[in-house]
Amino acid sequence: MALTAKRLRELLSYDAMTGDFIRRVSLSPRTAIGSKAGCVDHKGYRQIRVDGKRYAAHRLAFLYQTGVWPGD
Repeated sequence: MALTAKRLRELLSYDAMTGDFIRRVSLSPRTAIGSKAGCVDHKGYRQIRVDGKRYAAHRLAFLYQTGVWPGD
């Protein structure tokens, strides 16, 4: 099942000024509510795992803001 904007907004909040995603819920002992989501990969891009799948933060930001996935 594809990640929807609704599901993303349930799990994370997004600050458009900083580009940070903050956890609204904790899905594991390693992720605390209120913590910054994701990590930076070897290319310098922030990656965020949502429901077991890894996404680039900039693509999640587009989905969060517009409600649709960006094009390729």
